[in-house]
Amino acid sequence: MEKSKLNLCGLIAEFFGTMLLVVFGAGIASKADTLWAASIAFGLVIMALIVTL
Repeated sequence: MEKSKLNLCGLIAEFFGTMLLVVFGAGIASKADTLWAASIAFGLVIMALIVTL
């Protein structure tokens, strides 16, 4: 039970990590400060989510 939950958390973390990299990369490419700030905020939310899981 615990192992499957851990694998699920890993998959979710990997998925959101990839999304974060895409958003972060887009922010750098367009040099949009708002998008860059949003990607950092998004990353913090995901980290908090992973910690609570």
